[in-house]
Amino acid sequence: MRPSTLLCSLFCLGFAYGSAQKINPDSLAYLLKHDKDLAELDSLLNSGERTNILSLIDSLVQLSGARLPSQLLLRAGYSSNLTSQARALGFDQFGVTYGASYYHRSGAYLDVSGYWSPEFAPKHYLTVASVGYLQPWSKRLMSMVEYSHFFYTYRGPETDIPFTDNVSVSNFLDFKYASLRLDYSFLFGRDTGHRLMPGFVLNLRKETWWGLDRIAFNPGYTLILGNDEYEVVTSGMERLRRVIRRLPTEYPITGFGIMSHNFVFPLSLTKKSWNVIASYSLVLPRKVVTPIETDPTGFFSLGLSKTFNLK
Repeated sequence: MRPSTLLCSLFCLGFAYGSAQKINPDSLAYLLKHDKDLAELDSLLNSGERTNILSLIDSLVQLSGARLPSQLLLRAGYSSNLTSQARALGFDQFGVTYGASYYHRSGAYLDVSGYWSPEFAPKHYLTVASVGYLQPWSKRLMSMVEYSHFFYTYRGPETDIPFTDNVSVSNFLDFKYASLRLDYSFLFGRDTGHRLMPGFVLNLRKETWWGLDRIAFNPGYTLILGNDEYEVVTSGMERLRRVIRRLPTEYPITGFGIMSHNFVFPLSLTKKSWNVIASYSLVLPRKVVTPIETDPTGFFSLGLSKTFNLK
């Protein structure tokens, strides 16, 4: 079983979804107020920015369910937007992540991740702290439960942050050359949100190749379904009609449906305790009820991690 390939895909998808929803003006306050999906950033960060536990899960799986020794993992990642709203963008629009993870041999782990972009002010705009537990059930099945809290650096007067916390459960099922996953996330804070994320990934890998311990190519797909809410503010004749009928002039509409289709094409290189992931991601956002841009977004990302075995 290789659920790490699923998380490899999700690492890239987390970046993709965060970058895909950029709407002018490109300010964090505007984005957090008009696009809840950036404000939740993990159901996707929680599942997405996963170089922190990729090697841990991979090693755990190779041991066929046996417990790993405790480990510390340091990482950094880079993402450059190539297309957004059907137009080319310059390479000055990019994001950087950095963080550390501690895995205990019992299966519990801690993680802290930071997010930096020159498009936001301040540039370090988000920190995510997580605690979780990995449970291998068999050679084919593994589960993960995690709690995350989002610390937003920007707190301007126009900022509206609907989600600050996330609890998620992930399940991974392996069929040798393909793996399936099913995640559920509950987001909460000022508002609440539900995300259901089924997906699959192909497991294509080769050991000891050209001086590397392992090279892997794991193309994958994730479907994100969730609930959405949009506040309607009436005007003109519609507002007058509602006033005459003694109806609210402002009211919410809600819905549940497909929020995005996510494709990822990651290449992973491993040498001893070092791991490099280069990937291209494509995100196809879909409208549920909130008006958003639905043009495809594609970008490249690069991640580097180093693992330290502890006693």
